Amino acid sequence: MQIMYEISYIENTKDNSLRIEITPIKVIRRGILPGCSKETITAIDSRGEKFTGNPNDYFSSEKEAFNYAMKEAKESIKNLEEQKRNLSKEIIRIKNSLKNLKEKNNGK
Repeated sequence: MQIMYEISYIENTKDNSLRIEITPIKVIRRGILPGCSKETITAIDSRGEKFTGNPNDYFSSEKEAFNYAMKEAKESIKNLEEQKRNLSKEIIRIKNSLKNLKEKNNGK
């Protein structure tokens, strides 16, 4: 039996929070199932639930999972900050358009 690690992202809409958890899974089968063309795993998660998944979606160590989660979170922040900058520019552009429109209408 092999231990791998999964990353879970748990959103709480009540307080607008996001919790990132790294938990071990117990791999009880790894290979290509009959009729399939790609390798899969069958594993048991931290709640005791059995599931089948792609081994590439899991990590061989807790440190590897942690590093991936950190990298993904930092990239998400960077992307959201860029979106925020772009939205701020768009808001200014629309406000300027409204200002120009108002000035043209007041001039008539």
